[in-house]
Amino acid sequence: IDGRVGPYAPSGDGSVELLRLARRHGSACAVAEAFRLGAVTTRYVVVGQHDNFFVRDVTYLEGLLGYMDRTEGEGWLQCVHFPSTATIRYEEKTLRRYGIDLVPFGREVRGPGGARGRLVPLVFWYGRTSLARTRYYEEVILPRHEMRVGDHLEE
Repeated sequence: IDGRVGPYAPSGDGSVELLRLARRHGSACAVAEAFRLGAVTTRYVVVGQHDNFFVRDVTYLEGLLGYMDRTEGEGWLQCVHFPSTATIRYEEKTLRRYGIDLVPFGREVRGPGGARGRLVPLVFWYGRTSLARTRYYEEVILPRHEMRVGDHLEE
């Protein structure tokens, strides 16, 4: 930002666009504004948090997108939150803390080169970087109420 190279720089053959808004919006309103301005034109959108950066390559992204493409009509997988300390051993934590067994609801995902992982439903929406179907934001997240400065998408 402001001429610096840093976490907003594109890598590989991907691209990152930083949308500079005329005034402070807060996170939820800024995401809504990006949609309103037509800045989101892809099937999927990554919503990054200002204080949540990737510390490792997302080597499973191609497999994840392929899985999301293949399961689009099933409706259960709309948004994936990238791993964080809050979601390490998440199935164990939710069973121990809340008595909710998520194991039967998890799905194994396989990707190119033998990459594999497990998708587990979240009991809470964490304010973390996530990948979602653009349509999910347009039809479910953003229309649910009028966003105000200071709101969070996860509320």
